[in-house]
Order: sequence, then structure tokens, then C-alpha cells
Amino acid sequence: MVWFNQIVFWIPFLVAVFILIKIWRKLTLQGQVEERTLKRGVILVVALFVVRDILRIIFIYFSMKADPLGSYLLPGQGTNYFSSVLWSTFEPLILGILVGILLTLVAILIKRYTAKPWFETFEIWIIFLTSFLVGFPGVFVLLLASFLLMIIWQIFRKAERVMLAPFLLLVCLAQLVLNNFQFYQNFLVRLHLI
Repeated sequence: MVWFNQIVFWIPFLVAVFILIKIWRKLTLQGQVEERTLKRGVILVVALFVVRDILRIIFIYFSMKADPLGSYLLPGQGTNYFSSVLWSTFEPLILGILVGILLTLVAILIKRYTAKPWFETFEIWIIFLTSFLVGFPGVFVLLLASFLLMIIWQIFRKAERVMLAPFLLLVCLAQLVLNNFQFYQNFLVRLHLI
């Protein structure tokens, strides 16, 4: 059943990368993305990650039920092992959603209460999507790297207004790929982010 675990892990990841690349391509070629397309992409990505975690819990439950020792660790047997497995599985998802909602609310408040147009409406969806995908500790790297790239781009291009969205998408893609490499994990440990 190792193949099942690999499929469950890689399908949401690959779909998210495909959607990020598609949005980035549209944004760089056309200058904006339709809100309807972004909504569908965000809903699809979040739904895939929720289904992934639910399938993992179901797989773990039935694997433990089939194992003679594992059946003693199931709920109702006097241990809290399964609830800790539940929390460790759903914690990144919950934190990703909370970080996405928090940054989206901050962007909406900035857009509403400032005279300058800091964000377009479609950028708010991109803020949620990218912050959801990188999760809690990764959101600091996402924001810092995106703002630095945006400032560097604005210095060299001398543009009046530069959108944050393409840089968020680019850094999010880089983080999703780098999360699978050990040296990036060591880098985050040295920064005390994980």
C-alpha cells in the first residue's frame, strides 16, 4: 500500500503546482486573472488537500485495525494515540487555512481603508492560495522573499506600481518544490522557523 500513500501525497501537490503555473502564466501574459478562474482553482486545491488528509486518516485507521497491536491504539481503547495522529495529520491543513484567512483579511482591510490601490481583487485570492499552500512556518519566507523580489523588480524596472501576485506565485512554487529537499528543511531549522 506504499503506492497508495504516494498517490495520495503527489496528486494534490501536482495539481497545485499546475494551477500555480497556469495562474502565473496568465498573469504575466495578460496582466490579470479572472476571479472566477481563481475561485475555482482555490476551491479545487483546498478540496484536494482536505480529501488527501481524510484518505490518509482512513488508511491509517484500517491499517491499525488490521494489525493486532494497532487495534489497541484505536479510539475507545483507553489511549489517545489515534487523536494525536488525527491532529498531526490535520494540523498543517488547519494552520494553512488559518494563515490564508488571516492574510486575506489583512489584504481586504488594507484595500478597503487606504486610498492607494495596493491590491486588485484577484490578488486577494492569490494571497490566500499561496499562503495556504506554504502553511504556517513557510508564510514568513513567502512574504519576505516576495516583497524582496518585488522591491528589486521595481528598482530595476522603475515601474509606478508592481503587483505582488506574480512574486507570491513564483516564491510559492519555489517553496513547494524545495520542501521536498533536505537542504531547505535544514535552512528553515537554522532560521528557527520549524
